[in-house]
Amino acid sequence: MRKSCLSTTFLCLVILFSPSLVRLQGQQKQVSERGPSGQMPPKQPFSASQWKKYTQELVTKILKDQPGSEDLIRNLKIKIDKRDVAYAGSDADRKLIEIFYGQIKLIDNEDEYIFVLAHELGHVRLQHKEIYILYGWTSYYDKELRRQEELEADEYAYNAVKAGGYNICAPFLIESRMAAIFISAYPDIERQSTLGILTDIFQSRLDAMRKHCESD
Repeated sequence: MRKSCLSTTFLCLVILFSPSLVRLQGQQKQVSERGPSGQMPPKQPFSASQWKKYTQELVTKILKDQPGSEDLIRNLKIKIDKRDVAYAGSDADRKLIEIFYGQIKLIDNEDEYIFVLAHELGHVRLQHKEIYILYGWTSYYDKELRRQEELEADEYAYNAVKAGGYNICAPFLIESRMAAIFISAYPDIERQSTLGILTDIFQSRLDAMRKHCESD
């Protein structure tokens, strides 16, 4: 079963998380209809400058009440990439957050976008150092360290979502879509060992998000 899951990761993720997705979609629908701000820029036509301004506003909202965040608010660099790639990333040393258009297309509402941004902010604020590149990991990759860093960034983001009054189920919903699309979309990831690492980490993250959603 394990080997089969590695070769059909998309199907396995759907099977593993579909029951929770179905149950939580009703909760998300109510939040999607009201929208915390109602100010999300349009996805089509896509304007990187509009999304950069909107992203900066949300980042400031996340950080403004956090002790010692003044320097990061002033110096954080935000890049909106127009490429149709389902990805968001961060660089703690450069104080950089990068959001791709393909990631923005997956987002249904501000609840979900806040989580994506807060997750990347978490990596920056927590000074995570694990090296990651778009199409896989470098030779310096440490699976358990990466899992720990991803879970820490998720916890930081979850607290931001909750503190802002956003839908606490939004992280699970956006990350479920991300997991399936990210893993299935990159043919460059050919080795089963790398695919297995991706699957394991996504499953760890989704398990934690689901518990938050169901318990709170």
